[in-house]
Amino acid sequence: SFSINEIYITLFTESKSEPALVSFSTPHPKKSKKSLVTFLFPNQIIDELDAKVNNEKKYITDKDYQEFLLKSTKSNKISKELFNIFAINRESESRFINTIQMHFIDMLKNANFKQPELNDLLRELINDVIAPAVVCNEAYMAFNSLIESGNHDDVSKAIANIFICAMLGLYSIKFGDRNEKYHRVYLLNDIGMKYVWTPHLMQDNYVKLQDALYSYTNGAYESAYTEAAAWLAANGSNSSKKDQATAIRLLGACLVRHSEKCENIIQADREMLNKLLTVELPDKNENTTAKAFNEECHTSGINLLKKAVELDVYQSEAQFLLYEEYKEKISKKAYTHLRHAFQCTYVKAVFEVAELYINQQQIKEITKNDIIKKLSGIISSGQYRSDFEVSEALYLRSKLNPSNDENDISKAASMGHEKARQEMSREKRNRFHVMPKFIYKKNSPCCFTNSLSKHARNFIATLPNEKWNLYATVKTDSLSNVQYISEAKQLINIKFLNPEIAYDSRIIFLFMSSDENRNLNECLELLDELFNSALDLPEEQKNNLIDSIDIFVSSRFEVASALIDASISDMGNIYFKVHILDEARDSAHKLLCDAPLFLPLITEPRHEKDINAVLFGSSETNYHILKESIACAYLGKDTKVNITLIGSEAEHLEKRLRQECPGLYNECNIETIGHYFIKCNIDEEDFPSIIYGKKESYADEKLFQTLSKANYFVVDLDDDTKSIRFAMELRTWLLRSDMTFERAPFIGVKCKEPRNSYLAAHLTLSGQRAGNTYYSSYDLFAFGPGDLYTYHRLAEEPLLEHVALQMHKCYSQSDDRKAENDYYSFSYYYDSCLLAAIGLCYRMFAAGAHFARKEEYIDFHAYNSAELLVESNDAIHNKLNQLAELEHHRWVGFELTRGWEPADFEQVIAYKEQSTGSAHVHKLAKLHPFIRPYADLESEDIKKIMKLLKTKYDYSKHPKNTTKQNILDTEKFLESPANDNSR
Repeated sequence: SFSINEIYITLFTESKSEPALVSFSTPHPKKSKKSLVTFLFPNQIIDELDAKVNNEKKYITDKDYQEFLLKSTKSNKISKELFNIFAINRESESRFINTIQMHFIDMLKNANFKQPELNDLLRELINDVIAPAVVCNEAYMAFNSLIESGNHDDVSKAIANIFICAMLGLYSIKFGDRNEKYHRVYLLNDIGMKYVWTPHLMQDNYVKLQDALYSYTNGAYESAYTEAAAWLAANGSNSSKKDQATAIRLLGACLVRHSEKCENIIQADREMLNKLLTVELPDKNENTTAKAFNEECHTSGINLLKKAVELDVYQSEAQFLLYEEYKEKISKKAYTHLRHAFQCTYVKAVFEVAELYINQQQIKEITKNDIIKKLSGIISSGQYRSDFEVSEALYLRSKLNPSNDENDISKAASMGHEKARQEMSREKRNRFHVMPKFIYKKNSPCCFTNSLSKHARNFIATLPNEKWNLYATVKTDSLSNVQYISEAKQLINIKFLNPEIAYDSRIIFLFMSSDENRNLNECLELLDELFNSALDLPEEQKNNLIDSIDIFVSSRFEVASALIDASISDMGNIYFKVHILDEARDSAHKLLCDAPLFLPLITEPRHEKDINAVLFGSSETNYHILKESIACAYLGKDTKVNITLIGSEAEHLEKRLRQECPGLYNECNIETIGHYFIKCNIDEEDFPSIIYGKKESYADEKLFQTLSKANYFVVDLDDDTKSIRFAMELRTWLLRSDMTFERAPFIGVKCKEPRNSYLAAHLTLSGQRAGNTYYSSYDLFAFGPGDLYTYHRLAEEPLLEHVALQMHKCYSQSDDRKAENDYYSFSYYYDSCLLAAIGLCYRMFAAGAHFARKEEYIDFHAYNSAELLVESNDAIHNKLNQLAELEHHRWVGFELTRGWEPADFEQVIAYKEQSTGSAHVHKLAKLHPFIRPYADLESEDIKKIMKLLKTKYDYSKHPKNTTKQNILDTEKFLESPANDNSR
């Protein structure tokens, strides 16, 4: 989707740092609404438009002009009137195009073109949407001929043609599961592109042949046969071989595949075509049976297809139909036809070759790489393909290219591909009871577990098959080839007994029993043993040991982090990577990444301006969702975010938040996410009546006001079945509350059991198959530890943690080893950077970069999407101050949720001499002078503090400069990690 306004801004307007690609000797004021229309159109077209509107007593307002220029709009008024002016007859079509071309050539006569940037941008527009070679190679070549000529007027003509294509091709269409979105969609097909770029080709005979092709493509086979026959009768003897072959192929395809639909018109031109084509067409009389007639049609059709490929070997559909004819009869002949169709990228031929290769039937002269390349081409041109074609290409590529199979098959399943969906379902179901096989090899990676709790089993179940040694303290018959040891430190003796060992074989320690105190104590004991083992090692071996070990410990973050900090920070230049697994906290973090709070705002045009989230249940997870949202999800003053927790213990949780985060409630004029609590017995409350508007008390009114505005829901009642049942009923209540039955907001449901999580996400109505629309599926987003604690998520590709570490390295400005030491030795750095990393997703949204579908955010996809990163990078420089203000307020929210409060100049003076007053902050008192509104960072108070810090500590990092640099470093934070899986 794109707009005329976007093309205009890209070409004709300048930024603060760069001149416009097309500039004039005098300043060019930015145009909008009717002034932009009059800039783009010559007076003649404007006059015709005004005359047509006046004659038909229609009225065009400034808003109509504005909507014609924008990407998302309901109105097609101007588009329709322009098309009516264009499409009166062939003369009007030519006049419309020529008039606009001459207007641009004249207007840009003395303009300056910034080259080669302008031509590069024009090529990008052509390749992406306006006239891609895959859609219309003739238009694509004509464009290249214009810009490569080096002639100024030719480039002006190319610019004119791009705008003409947008004017004629963009049309606003209502779409989406509930028809709630409007987008300008580019509808110009190859014929339309030829009208603009290659009008000399558009002779009557050519147009009529294209009409026949269009009829065939759209399933009007009777019309296609009639039009192709008429074309051959009129032009068959004096046209090119390629055009003759096209018409003959249409006749042949209609006879082979659709003879029953052409039965009544086959006789019409039979004698003429027999003479012209020297092929005997079927003849039907009263004695001819339907079966005999169809067989005769088939035989005649095959003969026509053979004639077509004799005239033009690139008739790909004819080649494929001939392959189907001969594949059971003469395989060598059939494969020759298949190869030709494959080389032309005829989609069915590509799929057929791929299927044959997968089934061990390789076609001569076609390699696996050739097939993958063709499939990738189909996928990359997905905007011009059907969902079936793209999903089938993804599925087949997953079978041919195992290194990318998980991503491809997941995408195919999300597009509705039945086999991909079934295989995904099988894989997820098997994960609940199929365990990998383990090996016993000295140099293979090792995993130790202190229990077989459900979290530990979930991790172990996702380890790669037959690649890992497993050491456990618990014996079980469900795991094969497991080595049993009594405690973790025995593994150190086993692995590091040899003094010559390189210390580079990966080791994972899992302390994931249900007893959190035991986990923490065993982890601290292991750290002591590892420290002793590393102390006397040479530097290289010591670093290898540190890099090879990951320790995962299930415990409450607040308690465990303090004790682990105390253990590691005392080790000097030795440290170990300890990852604290706090289920409630981790679930909240994953939800905020995989289903960001701004999901209600990603539809266009936006029906929602603000985010109003409601959390049902007084659970630890809901408490963390509310608290962590304040620390990472601030979206600015123009997009209010409010979160309300509803539950029987809501008052208790509010008091807890006041105690843990007093700064949120003190008067400091700092705007954060709104946080509210409503005490309510969820089991007994009459939610249907309240949602429908029946209020009998003040408490009902408060609930009604909250629920009526809510557009994001989370349910966690600390019991999977209760949570799922309530979420299902909530979906029903919300649909009923809207007379259009279109209120279908996001509903997340917390599930502790992996199987329940999977099934909750696939709940369907009785009698309905699984589907993606709200009326065939409950559309619940299940989250919880099932997908959290897997090998891929924690150890193989921990995307979020990598981004957090990258942020810390950029901020610390020390070497990577020192930065990593600080990151794992002081949990404040880890905690701060992790929430900042989650906040990047919200930063990109505020910059205008977001996915179109909510499903695209799943599995932290926002952190490895090249498209999203490019889109956000383009916006960052234009919105630097706005994003810096947003990031500062997000950071302030984080500090407040960690118990910090603002410090003024007098307080900094008081604590700067104390040992606990480090530089600009007091760590024990949790006071920070930069916790204040962004606008106050230029206040006299801050100036005095900065002067003091410069004198006393040589500290000169002004918070505004630091925050702006943080915004500019966004791309660095999201750089792909080096592949260290060789460990």
